[in-house]
Amino acid sequence: MSNSVHGGSVAAPAAQARPAARRSRREVDNLAGYLFIAPWLIGFFSFTLIPMVASLYFSFTDYDIFSAPRWIGLGNFQTMFFEDARYWKSVGATFLYVFTAVPLRLAFALGVAMLLNVGFSLLGLYRAIFYVPSIIGGSVAVALMWRQLFGGDCTKRHRLTARAAGGSSSGSPCRCSARSFSSTWSCRSSLASWSSRRRL
Repeated sequence: MSNSVHGGSVAAPAAQARPAARRSRREVDNLAGYLFIAPWLIGFFSFTLIPMVASLYFSFTDYDIFSAPRWIGLGNFQTMFFEDARYWKSVGATFLYVFTAVPLRLAFALGVAMLLNVGFSLLGLYRAIFYVPSIIGGSVAVALMWRQLFGGDCTKRHRLTARAAGGSSSGSPCRCSARSFSSTWSCRSSLASWSSRRRL
């Protein structure tokens, strides 16, 4: 009988230690989970929740960024609903887009998807031809933009550089044609050095 009592006294602390170990492991797992989602939580609070609350507060104030906000209650909403005709035009345009353009685009996209899912010959070729514009469209737009900035007689980028430096856009310091990759880099170098001299 003494052995049974002694065995029970030894088993009781071990049984109590197991739930404590489980709780400790669960706390470690929870901490690791919170650490993994911490970047998302920081981004959510910094760029979503706090700006939304601040926008709600500023909507009841007269605030122009340069001066302190002044509480005016529902004055902004009264101006928007009853004194600004552009608001109702924008609401009408939004409803027109939502109830006409969106359903039409979805119906067209569904029809094209069903058409491209029908089994017929050269289906892979038709799918490739259909998706090629969506793949290269952005690249073409970016290429054209960079060509406008770094091609030709440097007029556009000289204006941008002069405006950023706070100077006049007359008297371009860039004299290269920028017809090749090397001449483009030389133009960029000359613009950078000229801009730094203007700041000095």
